[in-house]
Amino acid sequence: MMKVSRISLNKAVKAQFNVTTTEFIKSRLLFAIKMRLIHSSKTIGEIAHEFNFSEAHHLSRFFKQKTNYSPLTYRLDYQNGTSM
Repeated sequence: MMKVSRISLNKAVKAQFNVTTTEFIKSRLLFAIKMRLIHSSKTIGEIAHEFNFSEAHHLSRFFKQKTNYSPLTYRLDYQNGTSM
């Protein structure tokens, strides 16, 4: 454990990145999911399991809220060279 209080962590993240700790973690998670979508042939369900989502549709809902794309659309658009 880091032995840093929640308040200290939030202040440090806000000062460094100008976002909340939650927003920072979600953006890193989103980046990791995007990389897995475009650099692997795993199914959405397998990726959801890898990132500890209890169901594939939970990952899909999270992804769509953040990008306005479904994970499958994002993957297909990337593979087809469509701009996002």
